[in-house]
Amino acid sequence: MFKTVDVYVHTAPDFGGLGITIMAEDSSGNLYKARPVEMVFDKIEPGEFLDRPTIRFPQRDGRLFLEAMLKAAEGMGLTSEKEKESKGEMAAVRYHLEDLRKLVFKGE
Repeated sequence: MFKTVDVYVHTAPDFGGLGITIMAEDSSGNLYKARPVEMVFDKIEPGEFLDRPTIRFPQRDGRLFLEAMLKAAEGMGLTSEKEKESKGEMAAVRYHLEDLRKLVFKGE
């Protein structure tokens, strides 16, 4: 089990894509790097049994990995649809409050 997991995303000009490096640190301060993997997609048919996940993690390491992936995605400027929606709602509330202030404090 790791204390931290970090994800580093970088351009990979050797093949024109993105490189993702996954590092981890245990409670003793030892550093680890995930082995390189090649993502290969196999065609499946609807209803086909999926016998194994693409990536498996022991204990809480999966959550640490997902949090690190989220941080890396945010570092690239990526946001979820839910976050975009929330920002839009906050902007609407902000404008509404400005309008209310203008109405309430009109005479001052």
